[in-house]
Amino acid sequence: MLFRSGYEEVVHQLLLATGYTVERCVEIMLEAHTSGRAIAYSGSETECERVATILRRIRLQVETDHY
Repeated sequence: MLFRSGYEEVVHQLLLATGYTVERCVEIMLEAHTSGRAIAYSGSETECERVATILRRIRLQVETDHY
């Protein structure tokens, strides 16, 4: 889960962390902006932790869930 932060920086960090398109990263950022949180990535536990680590580098608040 991703919580709010600055727009361009968040999109850039999502690009680095996930490899998603700019359009998908903007969608995630807008969802986080409007609702206060967004699912930024789904994958294996290892991949989710890797993505979370990259997002935390700009002090984004990130949670990983285990289902």
